[in-house]
Amino acid sequence: MATSSLKIMTQKSGYIEFGIFLDKTRSDISNLLFQIHYAHRAYEELPQSLPMIVAALDKEIVATSIFSTTSIEGTALESEEEVKEVLALSPQEVKTVEQRAAANMKAAYDYARAKSQEPNFRLTEEHIKNVHALVTKDIPLPYNVPGCYRDNPRDVPTFVGHERVGGVYRPPKTLHDIETLMSGLIKWINSEEIRAENPLIVAPIVHFYFELIHPFGDGNGRVGRVLEAMILKASDYRHAPFLMAKYYRNHIQEYFSLFNTCRSAMEKKDPNAHYPFVKFFLDGFLEAVEETKSRVISLVRIMASRDYFARKLEKKDINRRQYTILLELLERGPMSKKELDLQPWYTALYQNRTTMTRSRDLKKLLKADLLYDQDGKLVVFRMP
Repeated sequence: MATSSLKIMTQKSGYIEFGIFLDKTRSDISNLLFQIHYAHRAYEELPQSLPMIVAALDKEIVATSIFSTTSIEGTALESEEEVKEVLALSPQEVKTVEQRAAANMKAAYDYARAKSQEPNFRLTEEHIKNVHALVTKDIPLPYNVPGCYRDNPRDVPTFVGHERVGGVYRPPKTLHDIETLMSGLIKWINSEEIRAENPLIVAPIVHFYFELIHPFGDGNGRVGRVLEAMILKASDYRHAPFLMAKYYRNHIQEYFSLFNTCRSAMEKKDPNAHYPFVKFFLDGFLEAVEETKSRVISLVRIMASRDYFARKLEKKDINRRQYTILLELLERGPMSKKELDLQPWYTALYQNRTTMTRSRDLKKLLKADLLYDQDGKLVVFRMP
């Protein structure tokens, strides 16, 4: 029996029954919830509330999430570094569709973060339409109007999925049916029984139902992942919700096929129809929490290393050029001497210096164990 089941009939698309079709007492589900609880508690005890760490962590995770979620939809830039570069552009400097998709996702994330932190947050249709409007703004897409549900013309059917990943599904077609189902979904989400449920169970199921309805002409996947994150962030999960896009990208075939697995199970009245996707989500969320912990620890080590190098400079154990090399490699990661020689910032350091000076600076850093050679790459010392 589903938790707080709500059956919504439509004119032309049959019905959808909203509910939690899952045996929450299963040992694998309860164990994952237990592991996530303690992993997140350990994360909360790390010094990630320091302003510099929060800013750096936000920047990293947003870039990872935008790259991942746009990769799933086929509108990604080449790398996370390119995403960071685009996010630093002014609106007038954004030119390509890929750049626009990245900038739009940043705006949607900012909106989701702000709204989900409001007191007594409840997800509404207005939130959903606003997220969609931000995600698809200024991107030319046929039969898509930003912020508006679709109403398919007679000769333009909507299909979801692919035969290789569980089959093709035809979602509700008419505006009336979509409006009816979305209204029902919001009513179900905000029922007192569902609001009392564990958000780690509710969020992936809402994600599933939203994709089942597929209310917009385009951008449904990106919107669905943002809505999932909003529900989780409203429950004080800080950074892991946006990292789920990376998990979905890394397991994209399973991500798509499990929607169809759960849909087929619901059609067969399986009382555990939601289990495969919820289990998949919980595995991913535990991975995301562990990754946020690792990122915070790495950022703390970077900050401590910067302070250590600054003290070395102040004591004149290293010169300004060596200090710059350490900071740049700390930020950019290991590189070979050949790669280092090609860096514009490195070339500029020695513009008026001899080759001997350049060589001597590196040798002193290596001798002082501030740099070390690892498999042909120069690696910066980091505070433990």
